Amino acid sequence: MATRLAVGQARRVSLASASLPAQVKRADYLDAFEVTVAESDARIPEALARAALEQSGTLIREGIRFAHRAFLLFHLGPASSPDHILGWRIVDSTPDAVHLQADSPLMSGTLILRRTNAATGQLITALHYKRPRAAAAVWRAIGPVHRRASNDQNLWMSLGRAA
Repeated sequence: MATRLAVGQARRVSLASASLPAQVKRADYLDAFEVTVAESDARIPEALARAALEQSGTLIREGIRFAHRAFLLFHLGPASSPDHILGWRIVDSTPDAVHLQADSPLMSGTLILRRTNAATGQLITALHYKRPRAAAAVWRAIGPVHRRASNDQNLWMSLGRAA
């Protein structure tokens, strides 16, 4: 039996049996984190993503944007754009999932935040390397920071607040 996490807590999960788009499954890097959401929280994944990424503390939010631009070289849109979440372009937003995309000369990034059930959200990160050697070298340095941040309760604290 899985341990029940408090609202806003996250843990890394396996995607072995997950239903994912074929392109995401073929990623050079793929991970997923599950986060507990209050069952009474009826926000759609786009609103949850905005809460977690755009309403997190300034240090976390700006640190993520800085790392995405300076190290991963992602071309991000305006932070205040309704077509972007933290600069990532919204490709699709449904009641079940929001699909975000960002590109750089090194890689293409995909973030998918989806509700797996009433009390659980899942953040999936997929990277497709355009320049495999350079992208892999950069990700070896940045990947551990990404995994710590994705598992950090400070990132997800806003999910415990009322919408």
